[in-house]
Amino acid sequence: GEIYKQGTGYAALTLVGIEMLLTARKRSRTWPLKIKMPGSVMLWRSAHIFTGVALLVIVVIHTVGVRGINYNLVFLGSFMGVTFTALLGVLAEPGVLESPRKIFSFTGKQSAEGEPAGIGKGALIRGMRTVWLKSHIFLVSVFAVLLAVHIFLVYYFR
Repeated sequence: GEIYKQGTGYAALTLVGIEMLLTARKRSRTWPLKIKMPGSVMLWRSAHIFTGVALLVIVVIHTVGVRGINYNLVFLGSFMGVTFTALLGVLAEPGVLESPRKIFSFTGKQSAEGEPAGIGKGALIRGMRTVWLKSHIFLVSVFAVLLAVHIFLVYYFR
């Protein structure tokens, strides 16, 4: 049991490290030291998504599907928040882009000209991205701190 938990834990930590490098590649544009890697934005976004899915699989294996109690419950909850916000971005944006609708509205009202009143695709995606991306980055930050504490606690109480 101990080797299994340690192996899956290190695998998860490796994937988190890869995710951080992928993120640093994009975010380093404003840093004094820029991280440059060849490839398109779509390539690196796909790599980020697939690494995240692999991380989710490893975490489920690591936890054996158990939520945990106390600290581990909060820790796993933060990871699920990261996963949910990522999923929201991955599914919602393409859904809006691929929709045949040009205007989106919750009310179904029409403008004075008789056209549907609402918000266009670009404005809707920008608004959605403002919410889900900031939430995702915040939850990733919380998760990173909780991960460091988790690793400390595991080895401290060994």
